[in-house]
Amino acid sequence: LPDIHPQREPLLAAARLAMTNGLRDEAAGAWTAMVQAEGLIGTTAAVEAYHQVAAAAAAASRDPRRVLRERVQYGRALLRRGLGPRAEEVCAAALADARGAADTDPRDLAGARDCVLECSVRAGHYRQASQLAEEAMADRTMVVDAQHPAVADYLEVQAWAHRVSGQPDLA
Repeated sequence: LPDIHPQREPLLAAARLAMTNGLRDEAAGAWTAMVQAEGLIGTTAAVEAYHQVAAAAAAASRDPRRVLRERVQYGRALLRRGLGPRAEEVCAAALADARGAADTDPRDLAGARDCVLECSVRAGHYRQASQLAEEAMADRTMVVDAQHPAVADYLEVQAWAHRVSGQPDLA
C-alpha cells in the first residue's frame, strides 16, 4: 500500500526546496499536493494546517489558477475526511469563481465542477449531480468523441442519479 498512497516526505521536500529557491508556483503546487495527500491519508487537523500554508503559497504566486486549484483540492480533502457539507461549500464557491472568471482554464473548470459533482453524489443531491454530469459531458464531447471513457464516466453517474432518485426511465 505505501506505493499507492501519496508520500509526505517527498512532497514536503519539494515544497521546502521550491520555497527556498523562490519558486512560488512550484511551492504552491507542492503545498496543494500536501492538502490532497492529507485528505487521503492524514487527519482533518493536518488538512486544515496544510490548507493554510497552501492557500498562502497560492496567493503569493499571484496566479488565480493556483488559488482555484488549491481551493478545489481543499474541498476534496474535506470530503475525504468526511466533512461533506463544508466540502460542498468550498467546492461550490470554487466552481462559482471558475465560472465567473473570463480566463479560467477549461481543466480547472472541470476540476471544480467534478469537486461539486462528487459532493453532490455523496450528499444524495441527485438532481444537481445529474445536471453537473450533463454539463461535463457537453464540455468533454467538444474535445473527445462521445464514446470516450471520460464521457462514459459522467453518463454512468447521470444514469445512477436517475435510478436512485426514482426516475429509471431517464437512466
